[in-house]
Parts: sequence; structure tokens; C-alpha cells
Amino acid sequence: MHIQSRKIEPTHNSPEIFLDPDGRIKISGRSIAACSSSCITIIEQWIDGYASDPAENTQVDIELEYLNKANLNTYSSLLKKLLILKLKNKKFTVNWIYEDGDEDIRETGEFFSSSLNIPFNFIEKPEPSSPAFNHQKMNVSERISA
Repeated sequence: MHIQSRKIEPTHNSPEIFLDPDGRIKISGRSIAACSSSCITIIEQWIDGYASDPAENTQVDIELEYLNKANLNTYSSLLKKLLILKLKNKKFTVNWIYEDGDEDIRETGEFFSSSLNIPFNFIEKPEPSSPAFNHQKMNVSERISA
């Protein structure tokens, strides 16, 4: 079974979700509204299909600005589904990306990592208004124009 890439567009209250059969899963944005059952079904079905023939390396990037407590179980169950990759001896990496100083989001990631017994890479990124962010942004545009 060949599985296709899926992209669920973000809204003001829900994150963008990108599911790539080449081994990349990305969830980014705000997760304010409870995930709809149809959205969860789409993601679960994709993960089930992906897990039947996964890439050698799967990288999950989770970069949330806000996470509603009502969605904790949803993200937890989706990450649990991906644990099957470890049983298939595939590499499985979770990057939990959060803004500098956002201890609530970091602690939520630590909770997931601990409760699911999955090691996470915690990646702190500069706030959009910080000088480090502006410098990093400038370097990216300089490389593009060069």
C-alpha cells in the first residue's frame, strides 16, 4: 500500500499538520480548539498506513505556540500509535520545539516524553521579537539573495 502525503491546513485555533511518507511529521501552530473527530480519524488512518511500511527514519517535529489541555489525550494517543516504529526497529525521533522562555510548552513536552517513555529533543528557539531571531532571520535572507 502506497501512502500519500497529507497536509491539514491551520486555522486560527488549530495547527498545521504535515504527514510525509518519507518520514517527516510536523505539527505546528496553535492547538486551541479540540481536534475534531474527523481530523483525528484522518491522522490515525494515515499513521496506520504509514506504520505498515515506514521510512527507516521518522522525525516528528512538534512546534506549538499553545496547547489546549483538552488536546493532551489526542496528541498522546497519536504519539503512542507511532511507538510501533520502535518495534519495527526503525529510528523514531521527536523534536519538541518551543519559544525561548515558554516554560509551559516545554513542561508539556516533558510530560509527554516522561509519560510515554519516549526521549524528546527539546529545541529552544528565539522569540520572534528577540535580537537573536532578527539576526537569524537576516542571515536566512542574506543566503537567499546571495
